[in-house]
Amino acid sequence: MTTRQEGNAHLLVQGPVHAQRWGSVGFRIDDPQAVRECRRAARWMLGEWRLTWVPELVDDVGLMVSELVTNVQRHAGDSYPAGSFTLWHPGRRLVLTVHDKGELPWRSGWWSRAESATDWETGRGLALVRALAAEHIGEVDVVDDKDRARPGKVVRVSMLLPNREYAPVADPFKALAKA
Repeated sequence: MTTRQEGNAHLLVQGPVHAQRWGSVGFRIDDPQAVRECRRAARWMLGEWRLTWVPELVDDVGLMVSELVTNVQRHAGDSYPAGSFTLWHPGRRLVLTVHDKGELPWRSGWWSRAESATDWETGRGLALVRALAAEHIGEVDVVDDKDRARPGKVVRVSMLLPNREYAPVADPFKALAKA
């Protein structure tokens, strides 16, 4: 059953969801509804791309989105008040990214704090995302966003979908790079 709120998830998404199969949702870091809204948008996009037939994909993507957006809210800091979540479906892959203007983990000292006995929760969300991605023959990268004026990071999850015929789509990121 679709509730009224679930029916409006498409209003959150920007991008050529149908033509090039990607969509993005911006969110405020201090918004308590951001995690829920991004998860709803992801569920809607997967439905639009008819990917709900893949076992556990909808739930796993929802959990990954929840963990990654929550990480942004907890760790991105006050340097920039917003982040973004993007989902892209190029052929047999599903790519999920979360972007924020927080420091890269190895620059902020996150790795050394994660090993501390007093901070045992640090890194558990990302470990869960890595495990879920691996179940879908995927991988997780954390990379610099290449913004020289206001550096940030992108967490990218790339997963291989089960064998099925998909129409080819243009790479929207190549078009952006040429501009």
